[in-house]
Amino acid sequence: VTYTYTLDRAALAQLVGRPSSGVVIATFSQSGTGIAEAKPKGAKPKAMAKPKAEATAPAQDPPTTNPFLVNWLISLQRLGIKDFVVFALDKRLHKWMTAHGLPSFLVDLTCGPAMRFFPVVAWRLLADVGLRFVWSDVDAMWMQNPIQTLLRNSPHSILFSQGGVSPVPLVDRWGHVVSNGFFYANPNNLTKEILWHVLANLRDNFYMSPQDGMNIALAKMGVKWLRPKKYERMFSAGILFKIYEEEVVGAFPNWTETISVLPHAQFMHIVVKTESGNATQDPYIVKVFYNRKFASPDKKIEAMRDKGMWYLMDDWQDRPYSGDPEAWLASVSKDVKLQVHYAPRVLDVRCYNHPPRFPPDNTTHFFMQSEMSTSPNVTEYRWDT
Repeated sequence: VTYTYTLDRAALAQLVGRPSSGVVIATFSQSGTGIAEAKPKGAKPKAMAKPKAEATAPAQDPPTTNPFLVNWLISLQRLGIKDFVVFALDKRLHKWMTAHGLPSFLVDLTCGPAMRFFPVVAWRLLADVGLRFVWSDVDAMWMQNPIQTLLRNSPHSILFSQGGVSPVPLVDRWGHVVSNGFFYANPNNLTKEILWHVLANLRDNFYMSPQDGMNIALAKMGVKWLRPKKYERMFSAGILFKIYEEEVVGAFPNWTETISVLPHAQFMHIVVKTESGNATQDPYIVKVFYNRKFASPDKKIEAMRDKGMWYLMDDWQDRPYSGDPEAWLASVSKDVKLQVHYAPRVLDVRCYNHPPRFPPDNTTHFFMQSEMSTSPNVTEYRWDT
């Protein structure tokens, strides 16, 4: 199967221009809310009448845009951030974005499965255009503007936020993984090499996620993490993983360039206490941490409301657009406050003697095999030594 994308480098460069901060923020989205329609409790489905032979029901268009995207755009608008672009995966969203004065880059996908590859293709496109960029999922909420902090660390090729617990074998080996839900990248040779390996991993393993592909690419390239001893903590989310309140640097054989994992206290998956026991001081980014097994879109919104990260008014779709995108985003938002939910299971790593379930670092050949008998979304990690 051949997947193709219609991506015009010159058009992207013209759309983005020269970001005032030197960095462009990018994400991707598609039309459709993804929200299940609410049904009254106890309601029974209506009997379906047989359609007449000559009658054909018109296809119902999906909703134009995505509430998660608009909620994310509000978080940027509140910080005065204008240097961003949304990769629109269909014409309906692209039309809505341009009609609301919001920068949108249309991507013409040949088929649905091609969407799985798209984030990596977008990363490589941004790097090939020569842009320093931040890639942010729409559920990574911007609490403060991190650009200057990221630029101070710009000698690193890529600055990752910390991931959760996937891929599990690499959590066991490293104690942590990187997340592609929020990262900063310089368009240098190491960045392009890493992205080439990620795309190759996805090509060879159909059910691999981009995050798994990214971490496995780093492992194949032989990354060595220079972990700080101070402020290292262990957290359990079904699987034990470490969090750091200081930067973790990653080095590669035969490369002078490095990568790093940003301090979890500033770019976090879950709000936790610091080493001193105080609340985390004003994180830049908070990515919602929830049980993905049950993470339907409405459950995600519920989790974001609970943590004070859902800014969007319920009637936002009824608010007219006046011609000013910033004023419109302000008109559909409400005041909320980040809720600090301490994690009671955050313990000093010295209290644990967690035996690794992962082969030693000299094991080099890693591959994933899909577990078709269970689910096409379930993967089995295996080692070939």
